[in-house]
Amino acid sequence: QIDVRLQEDTHTLQGLQTITWTNPGKQQVSEMYFHLYPNAFQSKDSTFMRESGGQLRNDKATEASLGYMRINSLVTSENDSLLPRLHYVQPDDGNANDQTLA
Repeated sequence: QIDVRLQEDTHTLQGLQTITWTNPGKQQVSEMYFHLYPNAFQSKDSTFMRESGGQLRNDKATEASLGYMRINSLVTSENDSLLPRLHYVQPDDGNANDQTLA
């Protein structure tokens, strides 16, 4: 479930997303990955921007088209914060400037 609002004055979206996940297995899960695809457009230093030069199909990124998403809160249904455990991983190239996978 996603609830999002456009902040026209700042050209941003602000939202709340609720994800419901149930472990289908019998073993405890210690890691979960989140794909934050908009962060590919965070800066010229992301892996996508480095590899593509900002080109996607017939569009080319400009300074005005950069954008990203930020996770401000990550809590369990018991209201336990997981934000301190959130970290970004770069499994393909080790690019510390890429925040597309958390």
